This record gives sequence, structure tokens and C-alpha cells, in this order.
Amino acid sequence: MFDVLISGAAVFLAAISILVLQIERRAIRRVRLVQREQRSSYQLVTSWYRSQDLIKESPEFIQLLTELDSSAKYLTNLTPLSLTRSRLVGRAIDKRSGQAVTLKTLIGKGVGSAPDARGLFNEAFILSLLGGTRSPKLISAFSTETGRAVVLREFQDGVSLDRILIRNSTLDKRPRYSEVKDLLESTSSAISEIHSLGIVHGDLKPANLVANWRPLADGAPSISPESDVTLLDFESAVVLDPVGVAESRSFRGTAFFMAPERYASSLIGRSADVYSISALASLLLTGRPVRPGQSAGARIASQPLRDALRKGFSVFIDERQSSIEDWINDVIPAITALIERDGDQFVDWPVSMTEFAREVTYQTATVDTSTKITSNYQQVIESLLLMSLELSARNTDAIVRSSAELISAFYNDAIDMRQLYAKGSITPDRLRKRIQDAVLVLDENNRHRAHVENEALELKMLNDEPNSPSD
Repeated sequence: MFDVLISGAAVFLAAISILVLQIERRAIRRVRLVQREQRSSYQLVTSWYRSQDLIKESPEFIQLLTELDSSAKYLTNLTPLSLTRSRLVGRAIDKRSGQAVTLKTLIGKGVGSAPDARGLFNEAFILSLLGGTRSPKLISAFSTETGRAVVLREFQDGVSLDRILIRNSTLDKRPRYSEVKDLLESTSSAISEIHSLGIVHGDLKPANLVANWRPLADGAPSISPESDVTLLDFESAVVLDPVGVAESRSFRGTAFFMAPERYASSLIGRSADVYSISALASLLLTGRPVRPGQSAGARIASQPLRDALRKGFSVFIDERQSSIEDWINDVIPAITALIERDGDQFVDWPVSMTEFAREVTYQTATVDTSTKITSNYQQVIESLLLMSLELSARNTDAIVRSSAELISAFYNDAIDMRQLYAKGSITPDRLRKRIQDAVLVLDENNRHRAHVENEALELKMLNDEPNSPSD
């Protein structure tokens, strides 16, 4: 009997030892995962600071300097500020005035691209209409001898919101509700001012919001603007007609922040910017710029605030607030009431700060959202409504194309609703769900493309660096 007890105890201890060993291994894996994330975050941040030197040494930048020396001799001391696959933004000194100016031009695949050049000159046109209203003043727009489009505008003092969010993420600093409220108030007032002049921005996101930011007690910047928020990047902007709509001709946009009607190159109005600022609010309050679902209730502990954001973030234009002023009247009082009820707490994000930094970096990147579609809407729609919109390795291209077909047909009013409903198997709720799914598919696809393109650009810069550190 004693031997049986000893054997049972030995088995029990062995089982406990195995369990402890598994727990230790899992803990070690978690620690290593955190360490990898920290190294990835560190490499991401250091690449921001090394990028200026990397750009300056690139053949394309040297070629740009040669062209400017011929076409704009009055510009000197050009310093890169940001770089994408097709755009370069830099700071230069205008010798005519002695003032700093911002230069935006095409680079890489953008040089020689008619749509990209059209985007830059559209921005110049919009800036000339705004005349500095919550935007930089236009100085000039021209082409170099090789046809490279260049836009010069006043240098805008301040830092873009995306860089503040990324910096604070690396310091494990989340914003308080009062900071979110201050930012949304200043941003929405900027939108209201350009809307009053008949301009819709069309591509609002953290990278396009610049301000001087109020410092926290430890000296780190908050996301409360100390100066008015200034809007940048008007390449996708439109001038509204007397009815209050305009045709969206730009295919450049940002997944999740861009109103879905822009995927269809259909008519857009002021509610397109309502959608974008709702996406920004969702990013700041939930950690991701996606439509707040049922799980958002635990993170946004205010039903009026959740309802207001879901309304502004609707893929259906007629469900959104009709104006930015209506959005302000719904959202700002709801945040104020939340602060008065629960105190000025930190926002509750379900993601790590490293994940949030990655979201801000990749999710706010602009990509070409154009998709070649057919005009045979009815045939495509009837087949699409019967299939599942789930991305997989085997059918991604087909699903993306079909989703683009549906979105284009819906926002261009090419769907015969009565004919679809008469078939019996397609209900209004089913159609509604399919449209929402199609927008999500296009957003996810373009977010993935932005991720891949930015990662490839960063790797190219790091690989081209002559003396990159071994770590």
C-alpha cells in the first residue's frame, strides 16, 4: 500500500514538474516575443531618424537636386522630411525671401506618372483657393525640365499627429480623454472652415494633421494641440458644386480613413470628411481605425459616444451626420459627459503600444486604391450576393475585384433594388451586410498593400545604407 502511495506521489510530482516546465517555457516565449517587439519598435524608430541621411545619399535625391539647380536656382539647403514610393517632402530655403519653404515633388514611380502629377497640381489649386485657411499658403507650382511636378508652400511649423502617436507609443504613453477631445475639437473646426469655402479634403488621417502639441508634465508631447490644427495633403480634395457634391477623381487614399464612396470614384460630399474624422476618433478611442463593434462597449464606456461614432463611420452616406457641425454636436458633448462622469481617464486600448505604433505607421499610408472594374453591374452583383466575402490565399484577387464591383455599383446607383428583392433570396439586410463586407475587404486589402509597400521601402533604405549597424 505504501509503495502505491509513493508511486502515486511520484507521478503527481512528475505531472507538477511537467506543468511548471510548460508554464516556464510559455513565460520565456512571451518574454522573447516582447523583446522582439521592442527590437522591432526600436528599429522602426531609429529608421525614422536615419532616413534623412539615407535619402540624401540616394541616386534619386541627387537627380532631384540636379533638376532643381536648373529649374529653381533660388532653392537651397533642401532637407528631406518624409519619403514614400512616389512622393518626397522636404524643407528648403527660398533665397528670394530668406524664408523656409516646404517642397513636395514626385520621386520613384511617381515621376512621369500623369495621375500623380495631376494630384500634385490639384493640391496646388486647392491651396490657392484656401489662401492659408487652416492650411499652408501656396507659393508656386511648376515642372522641372524633365517634367517632374513640384509644389512649393509655406513651411508649416509643428509636428504631424502620426509622429506624436508613434513617439508616445514607444514611451508607453496613452492619451487621456481630454486630449482626444481637444484634438477632435481643433480638427473638426479646421474641417468646418474648409467646408465653408466649398472644399472637401477627402484624405484626413494622422499624417495630415500638424500642430504644436501641449507638453505633458514630464515634457513629452500630448495630443492636445497648443496651436490650431493645420490640414496637409490636399491631393484628393475636391471643390463642391452648388448642390454640395463633386466627382472624386483621385485614386489615392488611405484604407479605413477614406470614405468608401471614393473607392467607386463616385460623387462625394462633406460627409466624406465626417467619415474620416470618425475613423480618427475610433483610432484614438479604441486603438484601431475600424468601425466600433460590440466589443467597443468595454472600451468606450458611453453609449451616446459609441452611437455618434458608429453613425459618422457608416458606409451608408445617408446614415452619417449631414455636416461636420452635426458631428461636433454629437461627439464633443458625449466625450465631455464621459469625462464628467468617470473622470479624465486614459483611453483603454486592447492592443500593445508596439502594435498601436505599427497600426499608425502602416495603416495611415496612402496607396493607389484603383481597381479595374466592368460596367456589367447586374451580372456581377447577382453572383456576388450569393458568395462569401472571406479573403483567402486562393481567392483574394477575385474577392477584391468582386467587392470593388459591388461598391462601384452601389455608390453609382447602378443597383436595381426592386429587381434584386423580387428574387426573394436577397433581402435588404443581406444587401446591407454584403456592402459592409465589401468595404471591409477593400480596406483590409489596401491596408495590407500599404504594410507591404512601406516595409519594402524601409528595407530598401536600410539595405542601401553604406554603414548600417550590425544590430
